[in-house]
Amino acid sequence: EPNYVRACWLEGKVTDSETGESIGSVSVEISSSQLNYGETDGAGNYASGQAIAGTFDVTFIHPAYQVLATEAILENGVVTILDVELIKLPSQDVSGGVISEEEGLPIPLAPVYIVGSLLEYETITDANGNFSVQSVIEDDYVIYAGAWGYVNDSITATISGGPANLTIELAKGYVDD
Repeated sequence: EPNYVRACWLEGKVTDSETGESIGSVSVEISSSQLNYGETDGAGNYASGQAIAGTFDVTFIHPAYQVLATEAILENGVVTILDVELIKLPSQDVSGGVISEEEGLPIPLAPVYIVGSLLEYETITDANGNFSVQSVIEDDYVIYAGAWGYVNDSITATISGGPANLTIELAKGYVDD
């Protein structure tokens, strides 16, 4: 005869430890022989479950936050609520400008891409050729810039220990890339 077992449910909300704001796109993993993964929605809520009862490690992962591993006791037929707060990784404000290599003049409306090992950021220069991105997670980055009539270029930078001010110089020209 079949042995029907009610599921064990795990639900909760993930928030920022400093601001209390909800965090979306957090990976939630219950480590058991019945592996299952979930993800928080835009409001920071998640819901998961399994058929096996017991005490399990639950890991919460988001690239802008410290990984959090905690335990949850799951019981058949019971909804276990596990709300957690994640600690944001250190971040810095990044600003700078995109200028013409020949004249040193600012290049307005130039797309700027800041690409690290965990996260990417995207912005565009203002009318004065300046850009600014707040709360860039500390990491090594490649910063790309380009504009019509200029050859795309990049610089590398380690964002750490304080606000970064970067300048990218673009040579005039056209490239089919």
